[in-house]
Amino acid sequence: MEEAARAAMDYYYLGKEVNGRTFRGWLRDPDVPFLSEFGLKLDTEDVFEVIQAMVPDPSVRKEKVFVGGHSLGGVMTSMFAGWDLDGDPGTLEDAGFNNCAGLFGFDTTVTPVSTMVGALLEQLPKPIYDLVKDIGEGTYANLVDSLRNDPNSNRILPFPMIDAEAMALLEAVGMMAYYAPEEECKVMREVPYSGSAQMLLRTLHSRDLQTFLDGIPKITDFRYTNEAMLGVVFDDSFVPLGMIQNSMGFLGGGTVVRKQFPVSELITGLPLVGELVGSMLGKGPYYIANDAGPNALKLGKGPLYRWVNFDEIGDASDPLFQDREGKVDYTYLENEVSDVHDVARVTFKGPLNLTEWYFSTRLMADIVAALFPFSRDYGINFMHGDRVAELPQIEFIAEQGVLSSGNFMFFPLPPGERRLIKGYNHMDVLTACANAPERRENEVIEPLIDFVLENVGGGG
Repeated sequence: MEEAARAAMDYYYLGKEVNGRTFRGWLRDPDVPFLSEFGLKLDTEDVFEVIQAMVPDPSVRKEKVFVGGHSLGGVMTSMFAGWDLDGDPGTLEDAGFNNCAGLFGFDTTVTPVSTMVGALLEQLPKPIYDLVKDIGEGTYANLVDSLRNDPNSNRILPFPMIDAEAMALLEAVGMMAYYAPEEECKVMREVPYSGSAQMLLRTLHSRDLQTFLDGIPKITDFRYTNEAMLGVVFDDSFVPLGMIQNSMGFLGGGTVVRKQFPVSELITGLPLVGELVGSMLGKGPYYIANDAGPNALKLGKGPLYRWVNFDEIGDASDPLFQDREGKVDYTYLENEVSDVHDVARVTFKGPLNLTEWYFSTRLMADIVAALFPFSRDYGINFMHGDRVAELPQIEFIAEQGVLSSGNFMFFPLPPGERRLIKGYNHMDVLTACANAPERRENEVIEPLIDFVLENVGGGG
């Protein structure tokens, strides 16, 4: 497996040929003019295409098709249900709500977007509210024109440090963790990361502000197994980024300490900034390995950190996972629900990537525009937002996910059911172990099946 990982690094970073191809570099905005059209219309009508092809009979769709999504996919689900395929609100047979039997969401809301926009805007800090409350057709039209005609416009949604390179590195780490979990992760030390990737790794793996500024010790100065490397960049006890967190265990094999960066009183206590980053940074507390070597001149000579999988964290009689002296509670049974082997496989296995490498700015612009009447002139046929509530709905909200606190729990309750799942993080609603009932039943799969059975054929 190390050879495969090296091949990936050689391909992406050293210009070497793999299967007759050479990598031409990460795509930038001028390289993807087609993304200017990857908006809400294309996305939503693709869902229609799939449903119509798989279930040709409209009456069967109305009784047996259930539509749902994770994270932004919940908003997309609501958009689908309120969509009018032919743009004629008088012909309802092609409306989304008439082409499915129910809706579901994973750490998201499928509440009709049109009913929550007012509450959403009111929760924003006043300076931002003043900027967006009067959005109009001119602003939207100028943005679309820029995406189409200006090669340097942000066709790829600008998200600092979380870019295609970061996604590719995550997949490489996932492959190594899956196929060679206990081997030391050495190949990552040889990668000539870009400045963006280096900054991401420093942000995710710095003990405090001073370490972040110095850049020493860096993540590759520590000795991690492949599995542990995946853990420190993807687990809720180590990575301070709520939208990618899983609950899959803890580090073992060496000392760990509390992490003070980027989650610290210095940041979260700042007016406005603290409000904006609170949900993005997750709940914490966060930890970090503390032994990169005996001294600053011998970095990389520390112990080999391994990963303690979720099912090795406590039991019913002793649910806590503590330090050797029993003084520090690192984590506990209820908070660890995903198998690191499953998570590793999810990162790379299958015909599609776990996350979109080049996310379209047009899609986000269209979602906002869909809430205003002028959007119909641009083919955004979200015309039946008021009918979405007629459908049976269920939402699975992770207790430690991005929707469980802060400015998000003001969302109106769905007309169906909203389940708050203790110990789950944003990704756990997808990755929580399904075959360890003696430890804990998966709290998504069976309730979702029950929801479908209760509402199939219009039973709800």
